[in-house]
Amino acid sequence: MSHIESVKFFGASGKCYQFECYDLDTSFKSTCAVYILARRSDITFRETAYNVVYVGQTNNLRDSLFGHNKSDCFKKNNANCICINIQVVKRRRLEMEKDLRSRYIDAPPCNDS
Repeated sequence: MSHIESVKFFGASGKCYQFECYDLDTSFKSTCAVYILARRSDITFRETAYNVVYVGQTNNLRDSLFGHNKSDCFKKNNANCICINIQVVKRRRLEMEKDLRSRYIDAPPCNDS
């Protein structure tokens, strides 16, 4: 795994969630997680921006991106990293996913309905 850094994302509730970010081509073990696909860009030497492209949750992170029906959207929006928060309990994953998606006035571009 090509770990990039730890980063915090905030939900609409104001709750802070800690994610571990990796290169987009990283292979993962089969695990349950909330994940964010993002476009990572350096602002300054010490400051990085993450533009959220997609927020999702899965019970199998290893297989979640292979053949994803939003793959073209990820490419179009220049997603270059995946940030994960391991969550085994499905109810918690769904709550976190909803909170994170709700934070944005406009949904992340690949989370259209």
